[in-house]
Amino acid sequence: MYRIALFNVNCFSSARSIQEIIINHHDQIKLVVLSDPTKTKRGGLLYQTGVNFRSSGLRFVCYLFLNFIVHPKITILSHWVSKITKKFPSIYPVSYLCKKYGIDCIQTGDINSAKVEVALERLSIDLITIYYFDQIIKKNIISIPKYGVVNFHSARLPYCRGLHPVIYSIIKNDFKFGMTAHDITDGRIDAGNILYQKEINLTDPDQRFIFKVDDDVVYQGVEVYDNVISNLESFRNTSRKQGEGSYFSHPSRADIKDLMNEGYVVISLAGFWQLYRLSKFSILPPD
Repeated sequence: MYRIALFNVNCFSSARSIQEIIINHHDQIKLVVLSDPTKTKRGGLLYQTGVNFRSSGLRFVCYLFLNFIVHPKITILSHWVSKITKKFPSIYPVSYLCKKYGIDCIQTGDINSAKVEVALERLSIDLITIYYFDQIIKKNIISIPKYGVVNFHSARLPYCRGLHPVIYSIIKNDFKFGMTAHDITDGRIDAGNILYQKEINLTDPDQRFIFKVDDDVVYQGVEVYDNVISNLESFRNTSRKQGEGSYFSHPSRADIKDLMNEGYVVISLAGFWQLYRLSKFSILPPD
C-alpha cells in the first residue's frame, strides 16, 4: 500500500473529484498539498487579473475568479451553514476532509519549496499523485517518492497538454474528451509515458455551461485515479511514450470567442450558483 501525497488546486472544477478521491483513499493519502494560485511565480491576484484580462477578456477572468477564488470561500461558508441547518453541505472544504481523516494539509504558492520537501520526507511519502494542478514540479520533488509521480490530466494526451485541457478539447481537439494518467520524470509539461487513458463521453452532451462540462470530465476521471492507484505496477509495465501533440496555456480572446461560437457559456452567476447548490456526491464522509 502506497503512502500518497495528493497535489491539487482547490477549485470548483475538481471539487467533486477531490472529495471522492480523498474519501476513497484516505487510508493511503497522508498529505494533501493545495496550490495557492494567488502566490505562485505568475504573480499576485491583481497582477494576474490584469494579464488575463488583456489576453483572455472579462468573461475568462470571471471564470477564473469564481473557480479559484470564490469557490474555496463558499465551501467554508457552506460547511458552517450545514452545521446550523443539520444538512450535508454541497461541497466539503478540503481542509475539513483532511482533518476528519487525519491527513496533513498544506497550501503553497511554491510547490518546489523546502516546506514541501520536508513534509514529503517527514511523512515518508512514496508516491505523489497530481490531480488538477497548476504548478510545475522540479527534480527536487520528483526524486523524493520511491514510486515516482503520476499526473492525471483531463485530456486525451498527447493533445491538449497544459492549462484548461477541457476548454481546448472543445475548440482544438474536435470535442474529444478524456482523462490520461502519465508518469512525471522531469520538468516537461504533461509529456511523460502514458499509463492509462480513458475516453470520456459527457453525461449531458447538450450541456453548454463550461463549469458543468469541466466538472463532468474531471469527475469521470476519478475512475482512472482509482484504477491506476490499484494497478500502478501493471500499468507501468505496459506504458507507452507520447507522440507529437499540442500544448496550450491560458486562452486568448479569440479562443474564448471560438468557445462561445460553439454555443458554450463561459460565465453565468446564476448557473454557477445552481451547479454549486445542486452538486451531488456518490459518497459522503461519515459524521
